[in-house]
Amino acid sequence: MINAIFATDINGAMGNGGTLPWPHNKHDMKRFQDLTMRHVVVMGRKTWDDPKFPKPLSGRICYVLTNRPNNLPIYGRPVNGEISDVLSRIQRSHPNQNIFVLGGPDVIMAAQPYLDYAYLTTFKGQYKADVRIQVKEFLSGFQVKRCDTSPDFSCSFLKYENIFKRPLPSTE
Repeated sequence: MINAIFATDINGAMGNGGTLPWPHNKHDMKRFQDLTMRHVVVMGRKTWDDPKFPKPLSGRICYVLTNRPNNLPIYGRPVNGEISDVLSRIQRSHPNQNIFVLGGPDVIMAAQPYLDYAYLTTFKGQYKADVRIQVKEFLSGFQVKRCDTSPDFSCSFLKYENIFKRPLPSTE
């Protein structure tokens, strides 16, 4: 399965100054780890470059979409090309593992037609941000499958199912 996993505030804020705009949230981080552990993650170069992003993500296979592959440490596997081709290649290389697309917003939006599920954490309030995603546009064609609240009520965890998924093209 191909999934997106990301977090926003109530206005779609995703980042500020190269990192997350909200303080560290142990409940969101635990959910991220529980869902992605032993699977494949795909992210854009700016997400990878976040100074607070843990590298390597232990227990996961990391692919980084970049056209600068020589600048990545060994634990980030560089890939480039159209998102549909990249996802097809990764899916063939790891047929028994879930793929999680992490971001940024351009990567998530490009992957949207091919996703089975989207896991969205929504933080209460508004945060200063220079990176946003149009959540309503992204969720067009998705339906809510599950909604939970963090134990400290700081955020909501939503699982959406894509009802209009397009098959990935074959790149054989």
